[in-house]
Amino acid sequence: MPPAFSFQKYGLPPGTLVPEGWDAPQGPGSLSAIQFDPSSYTEYTTLTTEQVADLMLEPKGLWLQLVGVQDAERVQALGTVLDMPPLLLEDVVSARQRPKAAQHGDWLLVTLKEMHAEAGSQEVQSCQVSFALRDQ
Repeated sequence: MPPAFSFQKYGLPPGTLVPEGWDAPQGPGSLSAIQFDPSSYTEYTTLTTEQVADLMLEPKGLWLQLVGVQDAERVQALGTVLDMPPLLLEDVVSARQRPKAAQHGDWLLVTLKEMHAEAGSQEVQSCQVSFALRDQ
């Protein structure tokens, strides 16, 4: 279990993205999306932040999934494209959040813990999942 306090962020201004509390990254992560309207939907399995900016120009709903929030540069780039508040992004990259719901400007951030156990194991593991929602 990671320590309860980290000195990595000591002296840095609020909103600085320093991923903490995560296991070591298992790969480069991924960004995928579903774009939808009442009559159809389109799935995108691999996206760049520039492609997300293009998708946002269309008058459709957009559901994004970012796996690998330990990559602070990628999270910052996506946050810039989506016009997300820095404090919201700071909460997303920190795995030391308690389950909560908090409003950040036009955004609602819901942070939960996913609990799971491997088959045949009695050890329960947890992983943080965050949902950032905004009405357009």
